[in-house]
Amino acid sequence: YMTLEAKFPGARSWFPEIKNLAQFYVSDNLLDQRGQDVEKLICIDPELYAIAPPFPGAIGGMQRLRNYCAAAGVEFFICTAPHIANTYCYSQKAVWIKEQLGEPWLERLIITRDKSVIVGDVLLDDKPDPLGSQQPMWEHVLFSRSYNAKVKHKQRISDWSHDSLEILIDTTLRNYEANRLK
Repeated sequence: YMTLEAKFPGARSWFPEIKNLAQFYVSDNLLDQRGQDVEKLICIDPELYAIAPPFPGAIGGMQRLRNYCAAAGVEFFICTAPHIANTYCYSQKAVWIKEQLGEPWLERLIITRDKSVIVGDVLLDDKPDPLGSQQPMWEHVLFSRSYNAKVKHKQRISDWSHDSLEILIDTTLRNYEANRLK
């Protein structure tokens, strides 16, 4: 696979750094027409989701989170939304999971446009409001990003550190126990 930088040389200069995004969708952050045009090409690139680099600490954090959940008797899944303009997204997200985390993680992969239909106790997500067709059964814990900083009424974690994951596990176990007693 080629990197995005190799496929779209110079494009990085047209995009704000992820830490400076004011809106969830990259396209909503772009004022330069060149950036908007390249963003559309990048979004439909057949390899985009397979070649995206992981966030710092994410791989180790995911492994720790899975271990914490297993020790606590809590089921853990990866729930991700596809990009509707990129039909390769579904398979390429699975390729990324397999290459970055290993094949056994594919059994825990859920790809859906509507996360509200997924039954669970906690959804860790960076999207400020993961809207859907149902009233979610899960508590939304925000993964902190610049574009969701204004959201004040939700619990959040800021990174993949041990302390952040402990907060997430405590929230999950609390919700799990509360739902089990209903």
